[in-house]
Amino acid sequence: EPGIRDAARRVLATIALNSLAAETYLQMGVTEDEILYALLNPDLSPAILRKALADCGRKLWFLNIMDGRWVFGSPNLTKLLDDYLQKVERDRSFRGLWWDVITKELSEWKVSAYKAYLKEAKEKKEKPLFLSEGNIYLWPGRSEEIPDDRSIKLVLLDYYLPLSSVVPHEYLSEEERTSIIITRVASNKDEAFKAAKDFYESYGKSPRTYKNTVFFLVAERALVEKDGPVKYAKQLLAL
Repeated sequence: EPGIRDAARRVLATIALNSLAAETYLQMGVTEDEILYALLNPDLSPAILRKALADCGRKLWFLNIMDGRWVFGSPNLTKLLDDYLQKVERDRSFRGLWWDVITKELSEWKVSAYKAYLKEAKEKKEKPLFLSEGNIYLWPGRSEEIPDDRSIKLVLLDYYLPLSSVVPHEYLSEEERTSIIITRVASNKDEAFKAAKDFYESYGKSPRTYKNTVFFLVAERALVEKDGPVKYAKQLLAL
């Protein structure tokens, strides 16, 4: 937003000047109230200034808050984490390990999500559709992994990603630039939908009897790649 961008420049200038001109360590930087007092005018509301300050704190590497004062000049956690993320991406021993982290997180999520689901159903005095968290299936590879019975089942389908989509190009060898992270049931979203159709209609080599008991979710590539769970998993590995 143009207004936020201009406010952010003023906020950063205020923090930098008060950090560099300070005579002692305790005088370095500026508090949020001092930023508002210095910059507030009819064109810059407190809400815009606070939003600009929050954006600066989240996006700028050399901006820290120490003892309630915003200080410019030393690397913050964002910078340190970014450095470690680059180490994870460069180190071939980490290739694909983020999928293990994502799988572990999803497995834990199943338990907590099912408990929340049961609680909500109980509060609404509704009969739960899913009998247990075991009725939620993560990334199955074959249709026979999904039971053909009367119980309601939720299936999360995924497709493999090329390594180049989650690791910067310059960190990859020639061979890695055309390799995949891990094989799923499909190589793209359209194939994942076809796999869902196969899972819906078949149980192994036989027709599925209880088709209407199986529901599917297919990952959106944009939510899986750099700004989604892959990035989150790489951050966990970096830490």
